[in-house]
Amino acid sequence: MPTPISSSGIKLGQLHQMARFAESNGCRMLHLVQHFGDQEDAGHPCAICDICSPEQCVARRFREPSGAESAALAKILGALARDDGQATGRLHRETFGDGSLDRRSFEHLLGSLERAGIVRVTRDSFEKDGQRIDFQRAWLTDSAKLHGAAPPPGRRVSIAQTPPVKKRKKGSKKAGTKVFRRRRKV
Repeated sequence: MPTPISSSGIKLGQLHQMARFAESNGCRMLHLVQHFGDQEDAGHPCAICDICSPEQCVARRFREPSGAESAALAKILGALARDDGQATGRLHRETFGDGSLDRRSFEHLLGSLERAGIVRVTRDSFEKDGQRIDFQRAWLTDSAKLHGAAPPPGRRVSIAQTPPVKKRKKGSKKAGTKVFRRRRKV
């Protein structure tokens, strides 16, 4: 008999799903259609969400990849062309094992390829010692295979800009915190 899931476990799962939606790099509409199980949808990107049309996006800004980023993108695509459907951890380790690109930057570039319609990232899992281990796999899209690992017509690789992190001045207090000082006795 399966173990019942607590309401807090359900809520936690829902929060994880919302976070995955917000962090995803695929078409928002396709993500929603798949979530709700619409079997009659054609499965084509919507062409109007922030992922499909980044130039129209108000909340996020995108830029062209730098020379170093373009070289890293080419390495990722070359590795997928040789061995499609790799786990993203393995893909990073085998492609940038020399430390030339950290994992966070790798994920950022992989997201750019996914937004451009060149790569599709899927979720997968396996069981080990009674625990479920979740991970992701990267695949070249059919369109990318047809176009030689290039963006589909009308799409281009764009890098999402992250807002600059404001550094606190040394010795400054965090916003919303009060500093209490003892009064000196005279």
